[in-house]
Amino acid sequence: MSSHPGESISRMSQNEHEAKANYRLIANNNFDIGEVMQSHTEKTKERIEKEEVVLAIQDTSYLNYDGHEKTVGLGHIATRGKYNVQGLLYHPQFIINTEGVPLGLLNQKIWSREKHEKVSRSEDWQRNNETKIEDKESYKWLDGINAVDDFSLKTRTVHVGDRESDFYFFHFYAQEKSREYVVRARYNRRIKGDKDFRLIEDKLASKEILYSTEVMVKNQKRIVDVKYCNVKIPKTKCTYLSVNSEWTFKDVTINVIEVKEKNPPHGKAPLHWTLITNIDIETKEEIQEKIKWYTLRWKIEEYFKVLKSVLKVENLRFSTADKIIKMVQMLGIVAYRIFHLTVMSRHEPDKKANCILSLHELEAIHLSLFHEKLKEIPSIQEAFINIARLGGYLNRKSDPPPGVIVMARGWEKLQILNEAYAMFKTYG
Repeated sequence: MSSHPGESISRMSQNEHEAKANYRLIANNNFDIGEVMQSHTEKTKERIEKEEVVLAIQDTSYLNYDGHEKTVGLGHIATRGKYNVQGLLYHPQFIINTEGVPLGLLNQKIWSREKHEKVSRSEDWQRNNETKIEDKESYKWLDGINAVDDFSLKTRTVHVGDRESDFYFFHFYAQEKSREYVVRARYNRRIKGDKDFRLIEDKLASKEILYSTEVMVKNQKRIVDVKYCNVKIPKTKCTYLSVNSEWTFKDVTINVIEVKEKNPPHGKAPLHWTLITNIDIETKEEIQEKIKWYTLRWKIEEYFKVLKSVLKVENLRFSTADKIIKMVQMLGIVAYRIFHLTVMSRHEPDKKANCILSLHELEAIHLSLFHEKLKEIPSIQEAFINIARLGGYLNRKSDPPPGVIVMARGWEKLQILNEAYAMFKTYG
């Protein structure tokens, strides 16, 4: 799969017998994807334990299989007018360090969603209120916390999520289990115990700007003003049962950071984030640290881009959703590998490339591009520019760094060159 990104099983297989074996493997009910994930998660844990702090990023991506009418087990992912779009939901636990280097996956949750009948707002509220948290889709965020806990990591782990993770039970659950997080606020929550202010935004509006700073959003620098306050949010009034029936819902103390842009670039909407964290904050440097951690959340969006645009998981065609899920989970590991190789070229550019590529691969690249034997081991940056050139990157002075798609094209061509070079060395 790594050698043939985006290809079908029949095209990535060496012959029809291998293709048949691969299809049988996917169809075999005794094939446990957890065993495939185990070696990857063990290596991920090793990489994590070399770091002082890691970020466990969660997010959900919708996998669209609407054209697969005969595939059994797909669920509802969207509505277009009166038409229901079918597919799967993918929610991984993507681990990176605080410099944005991917370390691996600890969990990949994939499921199909049942479509509920449309009801009135009051009926929907009542249904939501009477449903156990374990039976709600939002439980995926708590599953993410549990997935990290299962590995008993010694490294400090901070959970990072977008607006969807801002619900009372996530804050309460993290507080009860003493798990750290930084998430973006979805709601303008009520404040408890403050006589002057009823809502978080009211309190933030009264605060003076602490400082202005630069933040990186999708490789673009933006100038923002920063405010901060500490508040307590009241316990929920919902009646649904908790994960642990012995727990008693409590008020939750949070730190709130407002990031607001006054003068956005031309054609861009101004940034306005309200970030929530349960990590103690005493200095401006600690505030800035939490803002940086949230901006690294976009790494999971790049990972999804590799999975969809490079590995083309939405083109998978199988008779059942279970088979698609197995393939997506395996391709998730491949997507991590491709993304990690791309990021490494930016973070450790001067390191020798033989730490991530074999000498055989480096020789094949050099012969193809320069028509001469390799004289010395290139740096990681040089090697990856050369791989990108195999994928069509022109490497002009005005060109931005190569992205994951062109890198994947180059990587696929390298596998062909590597095989041809091996045959040449063997047979002359």
